Amino acid sequence: MDVWTDPTHTRPVFAAMMAGQFLLSGEGDVYSEDEIRDMLATTGWVMSARQPLAAPQSLVVAERR
Repeated sequence: MDVWTDPTHTRPVFAAMMAGQFLLSGEGDVYSEDEIRDMLATTGWVMSARQPLAAPQSLVVAERR
């Protein structure tokens, strides 16, 4: 579960603001759905669903290949 960005990392605005905070603190980052799919694939997982939760968060469901 997290706040995911669009591919440009500018929307939703809340996620872009979080990225700025992470930059200032030196820890963490925000990711797009495409980046999450790539990370999962690299580690042998496949994203099977993305379930919206209370805005702006959503849950990514993944299965081991």
